[in-house]
Amino acid sequence: MRENAALSFFWFTSNLQWTALIIVVVPQVVLGMVGAQHSGTAMSWLTALGALLASVIQPIFGAFSDRSRHRWGRRRPFMTVGVAGTAAALAYMGYAATFHGFLAGYLVLQLFSNLASAPYQALIPDVVSREQRGTASGYMGLMSQAAIIGGVLLPSFVSIRATFLTIAVLQVAGLAVTIAGVREVPKTTGSPRVSPSAFLRAFWIPPRAHTDWWWVFFTRLLVMLGFSTLEYYLYYYLHFVHHLANPNRVLDEALIAVTIASLASV
Repeated sequence: MRENAALSFFWFTSNLQWTALIIVVVPQVVLGMVGAQHSGTAMSWLTALGALLASVIQPIFGAFSDRSRHRWGRRRPFMTVGVAGTAAALAYMGYAATFHGFLAGYLVLQLFSNLASAPYQALIPDVVSREQRGTASGYMGLMSQAAIIGGVLLPSFVSIRATFLTIAVLQVAGLAVTIAGVREVPKTTGSPRVSPSAFLRAFWIPPRAHTDWWWVFFTRLLVMLGFSTLEYYLYYYLHFVHHLANPNRVLDEALIAVTIASLASV
């Protein structure tokens, strides 16, 4: 239990970060910077560019970590660098004065956060036996639900700037708990050198040979498409359609209710 809690704790802090930012903080900051008329367009560009960057960063640095022989382990060095950059980007975003500066900070955040996230997600198959992966996934799901509650509540109790700084501190704490509580054995056998073209070709998963992988990929794509379509614009929907000057309280109540309802399945 202790090892599972430590392994999944970084998942809690990472999901708390994105819940607080995507649902509450970023829409609120963008609205204040560009005004009501341009907020939807600005939010669309910000999230689309961030998602595009994340979709490239995750597989590349995940593959780099697969081939790493660092004495700290395959995943820890990437996680450490990623969290350091994440904390710095969050602190910068808290003080950004213009939308373009805020956008730049958000893209840097996506870069470093996903640099840490991809190797971290590989820790489960690295350190958890096949028989225990369902249990470990259950802990990850529990941490995800707890992160939703923490993420929507945090901006209700502290200022916007303090929210960015608090999340930065939590990222460092999450990394420390997971690294201290999870024993990662460094890879000692060497990986064969490959050309850049061979490295890129390795990302192609043949559909006929890996049908199940593609089914998981596309079904998860559809599920996340539904979530993302709602999450990124929920604040604006409540603000512009229902004319709530401060949607935070309604967001808190709605997301906490949904999270509690989903705990049974977790």
